[in-house]
Amino acid sequence: MGSQVSILKFGGSSLNSEAKLECVADAIFREREEGYRVVVVASAFRGVTDLLYRWVLKPESLDMDKFYSIHGGCLKWLTQEYLSSFESELTRKLEHLARDRTSPWLIDDILAMGETFSSNILYRFIMDKGLESSLKGFYDPDFPTRGGGEFGNARIDLDATAEACREILKRDLSRGECLVIPGMGCISSYDGRIRVRRGASDYVATSLSYGLRARRLWILSDVHGIKAADSSIIPDAETIPELTVGELLDAGALGAKNTNTTFFLPLTRYCPPETYFAKFDEREGPKTRITERREEGNERAARLVAGREILLYTFTGYDIEDTVLNLEGELSKTFDFIRGGGFKRERYFAFFDVDQKPRIDDVIASKAGDLEVSSSKMGLVGLVGEGMRTAKKVIERMGRALGDINILYALDISRISVGAIVEREYLKPAIQRLYLDFID
Repeated sequence: MGSQVSILKFGGSSLNSEAKLECVADAIFREREEGYRVVVVASAFRGVTDLLYRWVLKPESLDMDKFYSIHGGCLKWLTQEYLSSFESELTRKLEHLARDRTSPWLIDDILAMGETFSSNILYRFIMDKGLESSLKGFYDPDFPTRGGGEFGNARIDLDATAEACREILKRDLSRGECLVIPGMGCISSYDGRIRVRRGASDYVATSLSYGLRARRLWILSDVHGIKAADSSIIPDAETIPELTVGELLDAGALGAKNTNTTFFLPLTRYCPPETYFAKFDEREGPKTRITERREEGNERAARLVAGREILLYTFTGYDIEDTVLNLEGELSKTFDFIRGGGFKRERYFAFFDVDQKPRIDDVIASKAGDLEVSSSKMGLVGLVGEGMRTAKKVIERMGRALGDINILYALDISRISVGAIVEREYLKPAIQRLYLDFID
């Protein structure tokens, strides 16, 4: 069974029109024609999760017309009964949240409703196309991804998910159906509540790949594969034909577009033989294949240049090592932590998501003791490539390429990647210079 499963993950911008839904149905048909049983992981339509989060912050600002306008003509695939029930449930949860903000699980419930809505649209659309399907909802007792974690930062337990897949999905897929699953997070093995994190549809897809031992995994979005640099900075950046799992994970750590270390970490446990990043309506076009390993050869040192805005925390005090290490351990359980370093009179922290700042500040304030803490937005830029295993003096060469751009910290991240923290305003020129020197 497992070797003939194909998982198709569709980003929100790949679902938000009838024409795009036609492309989804066509992709499912083609996989079925090749003998695969198909699992589709659906993201929320673009903009929906942001809208729901604004309502979480201000429940009284609920405006269903805005919600419906994002889904446009796709609403016709849902019954009026479903729409009324959905609106009633969302209203009830927001009213409850306005009265009592002490439960983070209610916020997870609300944020997951975007994927619930889109997966219902997709399910009803492909059923109308004659594709016999079934839909797993977050409240189904046999929802397959299991895990835990804090509000907004779910962790999927791969072994518990694999057990659920063996017991559940084998039964559903044995009938040859297409299975549609919302891609926001997982169900807690401890209390049965939803755990969510932003952008987690990739995470759900890679975790299900592990649980089902899928033969194929397609990460489908509105771009062709993974670029050698951010195309908004380097417009003609090439699509990389192949990356190893290690390169993919390090690219995520350095902030490359369409990558995230946590979401693709399950690929270190199991990488489907055919794993691709591709454009949802041009799967035969340029794309990036992910492989477990690649033979070392005479390749260039770097395959891609990555970079993004980060938060940099500086801790200053007397004899701070034990305090900071304990704080680091506490923060890394919940937040997207990159790394820390330096123990003369200070230690720095960098975190991916600038939206995490208020919550990070709350944790630091409660646990930092006498430490003096400051934070600022900086740029993280870096190079990734298996060729660095044999290349010499890459950090020195990176420094020469950046020239007069001040490097606050140089990061020797792994054997296949290096990075640097620079002032935020120099992030774009740093990416341009590194691309010119190492890639172009």
